Amino acid sequence: MTNKDLATEYAKAFNNLDIAYIEIHLAEDFKYTSQKVFSQMESKAEYLDYLKGKFSTIRNSQSKVVARLGLFRNENCIALYQIDLIKKSKTETATLLMEYGNSKIKSVYMCMIPSINEIELLDELPC
Repeated sequence: MTNKDLATEYAKAFNNLDIAYIEIHLAEDFKYTSQKVFSQMESKAEYLDYLKGKFSTIRNSQSKVVARLGLFRNENCIALYQIDLIKKSKTETATLLMEYGNSKIKSVYMCMIPSINEIELLDELPC
């Protein structure tokens, strides 16, 4: 799989709120970091468990998440939007920078910097 294919599967997971899209594509030593949280997740299992809970919370809320493909410094990444369905407005945005290796996603960094405005958005919305 190419890095773009891996980013596409990751975006599909968010757009469908289903970890099945990425389970096989994460490296066993996968790491997740967020600029909003000071601790890092150190394993694929820990991250998938976290993401399963996050997706459940979103499903039960008045929000929708939209993930779009983008490029930052010529690397595939994701622009993530959270939309308040009642107010019909964006409530949060984040850039997901990814590190790839051996046809797997090795790590994901949820960032506010660089912002979505700093990445080149592609005309693709993986479903």
